[in-house]
Amino acid sequence: MRGRTSRRIAVSVGACVAAAAGVGTLVASGGQAAGASVRPGVASPRVRHAGRASAVRLKRIVDVAKLPPASATPPAKNVEPAETAPVTGPPRTSGIVALTQKGIRSGSGSPVASASSTERVSVAGFSDRGIPPDTQLAVSSKYVVEFVNTSGEVLNHAGTVITSFDLGSLFSGTAGAGSDPKIVYDASSGDFFATYISAFTRPSGPSEVDLAVTKNPTGSWAVYTVNTESILQDQPKLGVSSDKLTISWNDNGNSGPEEYKVIQKAGVVAQLNTVAGVIWGPDSGRLNVVPAVQLSASTTAYSVFHNYNSSTVGVLAFTGVPGISPTTFTENDMSIAKTSAPPAAAQPPVGGVASRTLDTGDDRLESTVWYKGDLWTSGGDVCRAKTDKSSRACLRVIHISTPTMSVVRDVDVTMVGGSVMYPAVVMDARRDLWIAFSSSSKSKFASSEVAEAAGGDIGPTLGETTYKTGTGAINVNSACATPPDNRFGDYSGVAVDPARKDLGIWAATEFGLAGCQSGTQLGSFTP
Repeated sequence: MRGRTSRRIAVSVGACVAAAAGVGTLVASGGQAAGASVRPGVASPRVRHAGRASAVRLKRIVDVAKLPPASATPPAKNVEPAETAPVTGPPRTSGIVALTQKGIRSGSGSPVASASSTERVSVAGFSDRGIPPDTQLAVSSKYVVEFVNTSGEVLNHAGTVITSFDLGSLFSGTAGAGSDPKIVYDASSGDFFATYISAFTRPSGPSEVDLAVTKNPTGSWAVYTVNTESILQDQPKLGVSSDKLTISWNDNGNSGPEEYKVIQKAGVVAQLNTVAGVIWGPDSGRLNVVPAVQLSASTTAYSVFHNYNSSTVGVLAFTGVPGISPTTFTENDMSIAKTSAPPAAAQPPVGGVASRTLDTGDDRLESTVWYKGDLWTSGGDVCRAKTDKSSRACLRVIHISTPTMSVVRDVDVTMVGGSVMYPAVVMDARRDLWIAFSSSSKSKFASSEVAEAAGGDIGPTLGETTYKTGTGAINVNSACATPPDNRFGDYSGVAVDPARKDLGIWAATEFGLAGCQSGTQLGSFTP
């Protein structure tokens, strides 16, 4: 779900206001309460922000073998809060990286695209499971797990489906209920963690955010209640570090404010009845907080945020363990090129008739990964390459060094003549950056793509591979959605592959079918 009822960001002006709003207490580096002159919206690495105790509680243990299979029937007609159109400003025209088919030079004397990836497996995921599909992926050495809206499936590494199940039945006991799944695999504990809006009264609430954990996705899952409110808690996001789980969500659809919660990981892994947590918010100064999926050991849990139409990215560094030691965060804000909402994406005409354009979302960050001091995050933007005639939906990709808290790279990735959208990022053991996303143009139906930058080095071009070409124009009408926006996204999935010693990845992205239908495709790639 993706509400946009407000785009104006109000920043609290003092510690008293922050406490009244529930943001948390400001604590100076020496451990004393900070003065009221320190604003929560102003970054200072010397100020620690303390939240409020907020435990999560075990509500059910479920064996997915006893659940109904994922249904081939799409969820009930989608009804969401009224949305305000995103603000699209002038395109970014510098710092642009053009996608090229791998191994093909972009012109005489031009560098070869950096990707050299090899496709190992490409297999159909879920299709026609609601608008949009909200595609997610997690991978262990044995299992590949895809979540799409209210459907879950487990595959082996050859791409064969082992089992499927209904996510509403898993999280709440009500088949077909819920939305917005996220799932990650944590190699350090050997667990899959997943979040979900398990209960939601449309269009504006109440709603419940839940967390589930398992070591075997074909067997028993423990489900925890994370937070219940009388409003819509939209698009929960999930990150993991050595000792913490971080979950964030947008209140009131995407209008904000934001809430984010850190949970003791060991207690969830042990499936205790009650597990300590700390919550911050409602926070109107930091929207769309995206916790990092952390692929190497660290007791600091990182999250990023970026407000709409902003030229700043903030990194939140959470330390401590709820229930064991004081859990607080510090903030570092860094300058980037200003973002703006991407324009709609073209689709090829059908039968000589122009197709509707695709909704490419807004300029929020969608995905964050951290590995040995390198943090990559990505989202949507509008840009125009010098060789392109029009502004396009582009991928904003940002590389931050957390030891120095500085921006290393800030680029927009574009497809000349077409649009790219809904990126997800991951790094492999070689520090290669991988981006899973979708593309669309007047000559190519919405398709599944993956790009790789060896060693995280993004040059003037970036090689990409189309691993599933769309077969039709998406045309969402009032029979399947209210309002009948031609929705795409809302996000893609990508994960490192432990079965290949983290020297490869799996991607899961959306492609176009026809009418109110879209498909998802899973692909396995190695450098």
